[in-house]
Amino acid sequence: MGYVRAVQNPSCQRREWRSRKEDIVGIVARRFRVPLLIVGISLTASVVLTSSRFYYAYTVQPKNFLVNDDFVRHSLIMKGNAEAPLCYRVLTEYALEAFCRISRLTMPEHYPQVAFVFKVVQNFIVFLSLSIYLRSGGMTGPAILLGVFMFALASHFSFYSSDLAYSTFSEMIFLFLSGYAINRGASGIQVVLLTVVAALNRETAVFIPGMYLANTLFCGWKYRSLKENIELLHSKSTGVGVVAILSFLAVYVGLRLLIVPNGYSGSRYGAVYPGLHLAWLNIVNYRTWRGLLWMYGILPFTLLYWTRWPSQLRAYAIVCGIPWFAVQFLFGSTDETRLFLTPLGLILIPASLRLVAGAVLDGHGKQDR
Repeated sequence: MGYVRAVQNPSCQRREWRSRKEDIVGIVARRFRVPLLIVGISLTASVVLTSSRFYYAYTVQPKNFLVNDDFVRHSLIMKGNAEAPLCYRVLTEYALEAFCRISRLTMPEHYPQVAFVFKVVQNFIVFLSLSIYLRSGGMTGPAILLGVFMFALASHFSFYSSDLAYSTFSEMIFLFLSGYAINRGASGIQVVLLTVVAALNRETAVFIPGMYLANTLFCGWKYRSLKENIELLHSKSTGVGVVAILSFLAVYVGLRLLIVPNGYSGSRYGAVYPGLHLAWLNIVNYRTWRGLLWMYGILPFTLLYWTRWPSQLRAYAIVCGIPWFAVQFLFGSTDETRLFLTPLGLILIPASLRLVAGAVLDGHGKQDR
């Protein structure tokens, strides 16, 4: 009888189908709301960040900077005639060249348009990889959105005296994805492959096995006995880390045997080579500290709550964060604050979000009592 009535009353049938449709839409919306929001915010942030970067290039940097400087540097790298260490950072440059050839826009006058699209895609991948890294660390949807927003805001203070920094932003992608893979229990092959591919992009790939060893050996070490810690040093995980480091060294040395540099890239201070002198010049450069203050804001104050940091992030800070800053001061021009974006997304932002989440939970617990 119910079937007969439904056939006899089409309006009831339409209402039934509409109700089912609304239920399906509601389920899909609840299930995919956060991923869609993350994708939307990542895409919006990448477009805004790239637009700001190109506005900076056209209004602050020298006239025709993108063609006369950035395109020329890219061309020299592709010809194997660039200065060291730029000539060894080939992976992203080859990806950009492939992008130019696929779009059939290889002339210098086409470079700004191609570079803009490429940077939008690259920045989008950066924000997505940061999102899945935060998600793998136990962050909820709102925390992930806040973390992406914080990173996007900080990125707007990374333009000073910088080119389009393709290898730097690809470096972030590899390290965020490595953090995600490690949180998901990455296999030894995955760690080694990530290290090898990232080593073709930039020397900071050496921090990938560092992250793996930090997560394996140093997380929770004080809760293990001395015997257990010694046994862990002889475990498969240590072997994986050693193989990954050796793989990095093989790529690092191989690139330097295959590619002959056209001199060494000078620092901000002229012909000053890496070392303590360069570190001192970086330390007394007020632009370094001004840029870091703009980029990091109050986040370094989370170090006051060091004991409440997750053990993994504390291990990352010791094994990767401190050496990262030391390397940049010894080998780079630290007023180019883009060099410090990776530890911000890898360590400081997750630590800050976890501290806030812990404080909220503690507050609710006290209210309940």
